[in-house]
Amino acid sequence: MSDLAPRISLVIPARNEERFLPTLLDSVAAARARFDGGVEIIVADNVSDDRTAEIARAAGARVVTVEKR
Repeated sequence: MSDLAPRISLVIPARNEERFLPTLLDSVAAARARFDGGVEIIVADNVSDDRTAEIARAAGARVVTVEKR
């Protein structure tokens, strides 16, 4: 993440998205690189039982656990 305070927060809801999340986060990273300002990425992990949260953290996203739909 940038050292700037985020101007935009992008919240990505996710449940068992380990298959698709890497491509999405790569796409978001490419867009962030062209944006002049801070963008915070938050993955709202709805108690996934796969590697969704781990993948999100590895990509630099903040992970928030959502335990109730």
